[in-house]
Amino acid sequence: MTHTMCTDGVSNNTDTVSKRTDKVSNNTDGVSNRLDTVSNNTDTVSSNTDTVSNRLDTVSKRTGTLVARRSPPLSNSGTVSPMTGNDVDDQVASQLRDADQRYTTSRKRLVAALQAGDGPLTITQIVETDQTLPQSTVYRNLTVLEEVGIVARIVTSDDFARYELAEHLTEHHHHLICTACGHVADFSLDATTETALDQALETAASQAGFSADTHRLDLLGTCEDCTP
Repeated sequence: MTHTMCTDGVSNNTDTVSKRTDKVSNNTDGVSNRLDTVSNNTDTVSSNTDTVSNRLDTVSKRTGTLVARRSPPLSNSGTVSPMTGNDVDDQVASQLRDADQRYTTSRKRLVAALQAGDGPLTITQIVETDQTLPQSTVYRNLTVLEEVGIVARIVTSDDFARYELAEHLTEHHHHLICTACGHVADFSLDATTETALDQALETAASQAGFSADTHRLDLLGTCEDCTP
């Protein structure tokens, strides 16, 4: 009788252990489910992070496009075609009117001589280009045209200044200046180089608290004729 009761006690204990084991198993399943949930949430965060990264890449690409498009107004970067003769005359006449000046025949011939020149010209070279223009008249008119912003003056190492039409009447370019003879030649850069140059110069100007409207490079050295 006693042995039977002990056996029943062992059986009951076994059932209890079995139930506890089931609970542990259930708890383990619960933990596993929670881990799966955490894993899913982690995957969601990862996906969201990838989405943000992709959006940042898109913004970066768009920003790069905006920078590339913003540069040409600073220097025109060679993207603006030169004006035709009639367009130049119309623009010059308009600027002179705004300054209460007239676009006289001698001024028109002076502008035409500068257009025909192979680079910036001295007063002597202008007179040689159009011999109907008296040197004194050329000098007076250049002074007015420079004040109005139609002509730009370039000072070199010699005693003679050079003159050329302002950039908005022609196209964006730079200068090769010979320090030996004073000769000035024009040269242009491709659009890609101009854009990179614009960005570099704009950064330098910004760091100095300077607001740049345009740029012009003057390379100093010796021309082919003066090079030993």
